[in-house]
Amino acid sequence: MAETSTLILLICILTSLVFISPAQTCLDYPFPGGEVFHSCTHLPVLDASLHWTYFPSNSTVQIAYRAAQTPTGWIAWAINPMGTGMVGSQAFVAFRHSNGSMIAYTTPIPSYNPSMEPEKISIPVSDISTVYVNSEMIIFAVLGPLD
Repeated sequence: MAETSTLILLICILTSLVFISPAQTCLDYPFPGGEVFHSCTHLPVLDASLHWTYFPSNSTVQIAYRAAQTPTGWIAWAINPMGTGMVGSQAFVAFRHSNGSMIAYTTPIPSYNPSMEPEKISIPVSDISTVYVNSEMIIFAVLGPLD
């Protein structure tokens, strides 16, 4: 009985460490350009994290979306300012071009069959870029000014 209780306690502790560890390291992530973000959310199902800093002086949000990926894969992150679900989302996409350069762009998701072609979205976006480092793709962007 004592061995069973000890085993259950050990499993509970290890399980909690799995859920706590990403949250503890999210803010400590060393971005390649030295960027620092004030907030972040770990997205364990996606093996990704969303980092952001809000600047009230100019109503902008600097974001970084980083996700584990192979060098030839792609990542995307989207926000739906009009509701929930995929349709209506405003997406940020990144991938490695066949010439080796990293590409990042925005595209709206108006249906369940979007073109995924580069296109302006309904949210003001500037300074969009991407890098591939340590088996992760990272999309950087500034959203706003937000009204």
